Amino acid sequence: MKRGITTKLATSTLVGLLLLASPLARGYELLRTAANILDQASTTTQSLGDFLQCQLCKLSASEFDSWLASRSTEDLLEGAAEKICERYVIENQKVCNGAVKEMGDIIIPVLTQSVFSPAYFCGEFLGYCTDEKFYVFYAEDWVDQLNKIYAQIKADPHPRKTLTAVQISDPHVDYEYAVGADSLCGNFICCRANDGFPSDPARQAGPFGAYHCDIPPATLQSMLQFVRDDVKPDMFFWTGDNSPHNVWSNNNAEVGNATYNITMEIQKVFNGTNITVLPIQGNHDTWPVNVQDFDKPNANIPINAFADAWIPWLGEEVIASFRQYGYYSMPLKLKDGRTYPNTRIIGINTQACNNMNWWLIKNRYDPGNEIEWLQGELDALEKVNGTAIYMTHIPTNGDCVHGWGHRFRGLMERYQHIVRFGLFGHTHNEQITVVKSVSSVNGNGTAPQNIGVNYVAGSLTTDTEKNPAFSVIEIDEEFMVPINFKTYYYEIPKANREGKITWELLHDFTRYYGMLDLSPDTIQTFAERLRDDEAFAILYKWNSVRQAQGQRRATCDADCRLANFCDMTTTEYFQYQICMGRPTYDFINEPGNAIFNLLVNPWLEMNSTVSFAEKKKARDEAVKVASPFKVSDLWSPAFYSAIIKSFVGQF
Repeated sequence: MKRGITTKLATSTLVGLLLLASPLARGYELLRTAANILDQASTTTQSLGDFLQCQLCKLSASEFDSWLASRSTEDLLEGAAEKICERYVIENQKVCNGAVKEMGDIIIPVLTQSVFSPAYFCGEFLGYCTDEKFYVFYAEDWVDQLNKIYAQIKADPHPRKTLTAVQISDPHVDYEYAVGADSLCGNFICCRANDGFPSDPARQAGPFGAYHCDIPPATLQSMLQFVRDDVKPDMFFWTGDNSPHNVWSNNNAEVGNATYNITMEIQKVFNGTNITVLPIQGNHDTWPVNVQDFDKPNANIPINAFADAWIPWLGEEVIASFRQYGYYSMPLKLKDGRTYPNTRIIGINTQACNNMNWWLIKNRYDPGNEIEWLQGELDALEKVNGTAIYMTHIPTNGDCVHGWGHRFRGLMERYQHIVRFGLFGHTHNEQITVVKSVSSVNGNGTAPQNIGVNYVAGSLTTDTEKNPAFSVIEIDEEFMVPINFKTYYYEIPKANREGKITWELLHDFTRYYGMLDLSPDTIQTFAERLRDDEAFAILYKWNSVRQAQGQRRATCDADCRLANFCDMTTTEYFQYQICMGRPTYDFINEPGNAIFNLLVNPWLEMNSTVSFAEKKKARDEAVKVASPFKVSDLWSPAFYSAIIKSFVGQF
């Protein structure tokens, strides 16, 4: 039987089943819909068969959409998800109930308004309705600036003027941390009074932290005082994730208060100093965790809860812009009066690419217009021969969807002579990354160039099994590029044993690793050494968690070293997958990531002026990488188990 006939029979059968299953009370409504379909058929330019197929598909999709949106269906699906969570993720009914409830109340409405909406499902996904026009948006490919700057700095025989910056990330301060509470409670977060107070000293939360918990307020206070008194930086970059990891039980107020409380502590400790504070929020600073709807400006409750507290740092005009969607741009102006009008600090909100932000399934085209806005900011800097330093939270080669990350990478290439470096957090591990061009050199087929450098700060929190840390970056004042960075940390067992926190130098990066500089080409050489030298890779991985007790690997085989290399040489998710030798949509090993990327790629916008031929051409151009995924995999229980583990595991 021909595929077209089979499809029409399946569609007709589905419509029939829906009609039989519909309550009699809706019979009149369905008859009216059928009459409207026949009336429209008399005026359509399509063949009658194609038109009826489209309309019947929409009718079926509408019925399914209504069923999915019902409260009873939502309760049924959430109940099933809770059972799977308890069986395969964590045997804790309270955690599973809270996590599933928070996300279910968002995921199901998002699906009904996007993937399963009649217009999208029948028009774009199945291709039945050629009257539905979706325009596909692509990243622009543009194409060695920074390597030349580092060479110029190296050739200068005179001392260079520098700026000192501190970066902290992922403090996750737990204001309910209880000294003596169980630090090995088996939950996602421990060291709280409701975890109990064991008699075994090995299980007791120490006064200055524990490896399976978020940090006590004492850690934050000690770090700020050390930065103020010993480091004395010009700038203090704070790249988010402030609330503790009790994501199944927190709420808007608690999440907003976490950032507000840390803000108040920073302002108190730095009062009277010339330290310029530059903050941006992370995925744990909106509620529920990872989630932000970009449909409407000024709509995020936690962001608006702490925005006013940032006015002393950013100013009222910048905060008014920040409130819209959580990103901002401002000229670099230090508290001591020094100004750099052609250098801008750009705070980027990577909730717009977070692969656990369910609203992105509905916000399919440039969430919050952030990419368009960023291009405008960089374009304006180009006109005045300016420079940019950007700060954000989620690295774009991991938990950031391809559609957004690829466009961001394209902008980094196009404006490589403007962007000096980027600052990230999120992973809790200290990392450094080389940015590569999207296109090859002059289009001649050679490998992409090394065009930029990103820094991922190690976390201040100890979760999970890390020593608290922060970074100190030395920046060349003329060119605004990093020329070195240092990492300070303290060892949790030692601090608890001695009854005090002692911040120590973990490493002076360039000297410790014997590097000439921090240019993109030098970082590429560093990455190749990690890939080829096992002892070197082991040392680097141990330092990434700040030499935490029990975390030094005995071995790092070829797969381990390849992961290190790809982490350091990619800045976009598909680029990382290809580097690792994996399919871009890896439904077997990373089903959660694969499905989410499939749901949000490519970028689409309804546009009635786009012809069907243009739409078809765009779709054909979009499908460039094949996946070994087979439809038969959908019937495997392990497939669905892996999906649930992937989703819940990222809380």
